[in-house]
Amino acid sequence: MGEDNSSHKLEDLRKSFSTTLLVLILIFAGFLFLSFPLGSYAFYNGNLSTSSAEPIIRDIPVFVVGLPIELPARMTFSDLFAVLWIIHLIFFVIAINGPYSSLWQVIKKLPKGGIVRMYDNGVTSMVVTFTSVALVTSIIERLQTTVGIASGSLPETDPIQTFTGIALAPLTEEIGFRVSTIGLIAFTMLLGRYQLSYALKAFWHPGRYLNYPSNRGNRSMYTIYAVAIISGILFGLAHILFGAGWQVGKFTTSSIAGIMLGILYIRVGLPAAVLMHWAFNYFRSSYYYFGQVIDGVMVQQGMEVLLVVIGAMSLGYAILTRATTKSSTFDAG
Repeated sequence: MGEDNSSHKLEDLRKSFSTTLLVLILIFAGFLFLSFPLGSYAFYNGNLSTSSAEPIIRDIPVFVVGLPIELPARMTFSDLFAVLWIIHLIFFVIAINGPYSSLWQVIKKLPKGGIVRMYDNGVTSMVVTFTSVALVTSIIERLQTTVGIASGSLPETDPIQTFTGIALAPLTEEIGFRVSTIGLIAFTMLLGRYQLSYALKAFWHPGRYLNYPSNRGNRSMYTIYAVAIISGILFGLAHILFGAGWQVGKFTTSSIAGIMLGILYIRVGLPAAVLMHWAFNYFRSSYYYFGQVIDGVMVQQGMEVLLVVIGAMSLGYAILTRATTKSSTFDAG
């Protein structure tokens, strides 16, 4: 009887915790969406750039299987930023509506499914993963700094160029470190068993077309997660080898983020992975640059506080979910 009461109390705590967490996630999702117009305003209002003349982009850096290459191009930073802005907005809309349930459907299902059900939707899964990883990597970075292991930072350049590069990285690096590694292996696994049109879909959402979770425990899933770990480590190394300004401490945090980006890509698909990377880059920068443009309003600090709160709650709720359910595996149903 005592064990039953304890179990019921944990379950009640989980349900109340889930409701609070969902409300915070929805608020955070609202701030994520708000970063689109705020970042655009900061970029185009004319007060951000430190240069009177906008240079022409002649090469766009991308990655293929973790290796850097440059694609020839001829466009302005303003044009490239606009294209990237539209692409990420499209991914955001796609994530709101899937891959398994829309955001509204997740809200209705949550009391029954808890944090597991949040992984039915691209936005909620991205917020839970992003805030958790951001909190953990921030703690690790602070600990590394206290023992003299520096992470470094990007060099200071014209804000327009920096902001454009920050907006470009989520797309090029997810293609270069996730799609061209994890997606390619998933495609190869499916190619011999299914038609080409079906196998190609694995590039968009590997886990779904490898039939996860009903296929969990299958050797193919172990393989694909091993590739996710390898690609995450390569992602960390790339920051040290190719990322100007980063130091050895960045390897740890970037590798952790890269591994979690890979897992999110496998389970929830490319839009969620790109948006999580976008949240680290564009989302944070949009509030920072917007604060600069409107002369010192500390909007970024408010976002960081909310991020820490949701990250801590997401980690705590994952523990509660594991304690109150027999299995915490991802349920796509």
